[in-house]
Amino acid sequence: MTRPRHSRLGLRLARAEDAEPLVQFRCSSGPWFEFEVEEYIHRHALRRALSTPDTYRFLLAIEQDRLVACAAHHPEALLREDGTLLLTTRLQLLALAAEDQGRCLADGTRLSDTMMEALIADALETRREDVLTAIVAQDNLRSMSLCRRHGLRSEVRYGSRYVRLTGQFRLPDTARAGSGEDPQR
Repeated sequence: MTRPRHSRLGLRLARAEDAEPLVQFRCSSGPWFEFEVEEYIHRHALRRALSTPDTYRFLLAIEQDRLVACAAHHPEALLREDGTLLLTTRLQLLALAAEDQGRCLADGTRLSDTMMEALIADALETRREDVLTAIVAQDNLRSMSLCRRHGLRSEVRYGSRYVRLTGQFRLPDTARAGSGEDPQR
């Protein structure tokens, strides 16, 4: 598993004993989309990770025995216009603890950027798909910006309240991740 470049921040897969810290985890400051993510973390994420460990990777960022962030990814198949399937990886969630939102690390890097880099690297290292997607609430401007900064730039509406962001990346054994190419070309 990829380690964040900041040594004080440990990244690991969620385990059964993480149930209590996850129920206490707070990432919402009020907007509906933050509450939606917080509820998913409280009620479903750990159960899904434990029941489907080969496909659902639920990562926890721990700093000095405190849960500061959660992130998850899983395989996804998208139907192309020609009827063929495109295998991708969905970056399903990335949430920072409420008190850590907007935080910069000692070197000036945003914690959100460090977590997104770690999530993308883990997705590319554990799967063979070079296309990554994320479904983001269109009202969530911070998450939209974070995705764009990290190469998920192709946007398509996804229902009435969401946007699917997609990016094509280079797999770790061929080059550095994060090309941000448009996979629909």
